[in-house]
Amino acid sequence: CGKTRRSNGLRTGRIVGRQFRAFGCIIWRWDSYIGEPVLPQNSLLYTRFQVLNELNNLKVNGEGISVAQKQAIYHDLCLSGKKVSLSKLRNYLNLDKNDEITGIDGDLKGTLSPWKHYAWLIKQPGGYEITEDIIRQITLFGDDRKLLANWLHKTYGNKLTREEEKLALRFQCSGWGRLSRAFLTEIYHGESSTGEAMSIMDMLWETNYNLMELLSSRFDFAGAVQAYREAHLNQYMSLQDYLDESYASDLLLCGGNRPPLHKHCINFNMDALQCQHTNE
Repeated sequence: CGKTRRSNGLRTGRIVGRQFRAFGCIIWRWDSYIGEPVLPQNSLLYTRFQVLNELNNLKVNGEGISVAQKQAIYHDLCLSGKKVSLSKLRNYLNLDKNDEITGIDGDLKGTLSPWKHYAWLIKQPGGYEITEDIIRQITLFGDDRKLLANWLHKTYGNKLTREEEKLALRFQCSGWGRLSRAFLTEIYHGESSTGEAMSIMDMLWETNYNLMELLSSRFDFAGAVQAYREAHLNQYMSLQDYLDESYASDLLLCGGNRPPLHKHCINFNMDALQCQHTNE
C-alpha cells in the first residue's frame, strides 16, 4: 500500500483489520445446500423468506389457512415491520376463543423491519437492489458509521439526497442468515400444470408449503440442488463431507480446504480498504 501517515496509521490499521475480519465472515460462511455465500440476516430477501416460511406453517383448528389469507396477513400485518403477535393474528382472522392456532410457537418470530424502514427507497427505480447493497454494507461495517457514510455518498450520492443517505444508515442490523440468494431464487421446480419454472421464493408465496416440504421428493428442488452442487462444487466430495466442512467454515475463517469461491457471488467494495498515501 505504500507509506501510511503516522497520524492516522493506528486508525487505518483498525479499520482495515475490522473490514478484513468482516469480509472473511461473508466469504467463509456458506449456504449448506449449494455452497454459495449466505445473505445478511436482515436483507430484504432473507426476511421475506423467514416470514413466508413461518406463515406457511400456520393452521387454524388443524387446517392450513388459504394462500389468499396468508398473503393478506403478509401485506396487512407483517409489512408493518413490527412483530405480529398471536393475539393480532387471532383478531385478524376473526377467531373466537374456541379456535386453535397451531404450526407457530406463539408470536411470529420473523419481521419485515427492513421493508418498513426502506419502503421509501424500495419503490424507487433500482431501489430494491440499492437497499440490499446498503444492508449488506451495514452488516459488514456497521460499527464504523463514518466509513459507511463515505461509501454511501460515493456510491449512491447521485441517487440519494443527503437526508436520504442519513435515513438509509439509521437502520441497525448485524448477523448472517443460513441461505444464499442463489438457493432461494435460482433453483427451480417445473410446475406441471402451467409449465412455469418456479423458484423457492415463488413457491413460498404462491403455495403454503414450507421449505422442508418443498425439498421433498414431490418437487424438483432437491434434484436441482444436487445438479447445482455437481456443476459448481467438487464432484468427488460427498454431501456429508461438504456439510461437515461448511460447519467448520462457520467457526474458522482461514485454513483448510474450502469450496470454490465464485467471483460473481460477492460485490465487495475494495475502495473501503484503500490505504492513505504520502510522498514522505
